[in-house]
Amino acid sequence: MPADQDLPTVSVLIISKGRRALLSEALNSIAAVDYPKEKLQVVVVEDTVEPLSPPGVVYISGDFRGKGRSLMRNVSVRASTGEILAFTDDDVVVDPRWLEELVTPLIRDPGVGGVGGAVLPRNSTLLGLCEYVLGYPGGGLRYIHAAAGRLVETHYLSTVNCAYRRQILLEVGGFNPKSVLSGEDYLLSREVAKRHRCLFVPSAIVYHQPVNLRRLFMRFVSFGRGE
Repeated sequence: MPADQDLPTVSVLIISKGRRALLSEALNSIAAVDYPKEKLQVVVVEDTVEPLSPPGVVYISGDFRGKGRSLMRNVSVRASTGEILAFTDDDVVVDPRWLEELVTPLIRDPGVGGVGGAVLPRNSTLLGLCEYVLGYPGGGLRYIHAAAGRLVETHYLSTVNCAYRRQILLEVGGFNPKSVLSGEDYLLSREVAKRHRCLFVPSAIVYHQPVNLRRLFMRFVSFGRGE
């Protein structure tokens, strides 16, 4: 890892709705990452009519009902200042080395435009373990097994755990505003991968909250409708 003065500035971007306890856990884990605090910005965009800003973050609230996740993500991008834009969800806990592992391939190779990391289950149910084994979008067991500890090329990055160079994300126009349901992250990564290399980094780890059957079903319905 380069010296602190050579590291790029990073904005960690999160969108959230109705999960403030989980969001607080996620933000606490991000605050504990091994990265220079003066080079780290956290942006939270919350879908709510009762705003409550967490401490130490750039906070934007609004009534985004029916307007889409892409809009919220693009709002977070516009509020960010980092050279690298890292994305995660409000129901994860990040590993202390998460950001360092995610950013390092971007530092070492200017030809890499985007990177994604591993998603592991946290206190998981049997359903959550099945989801992980079958392949959590972007970084489940089949991705980790195929990588065998190496950086591997990919065309699919999930905003539960990924990062892009700012100028490259802006170059492709950000998140597709027509994607109002789900899958906006895959649409973005496919556009970036047409122009730049994207890598899966198995050592950049986040731990995901268990899902229930209804949430899992609705997630895949949204993915399908979004596509």
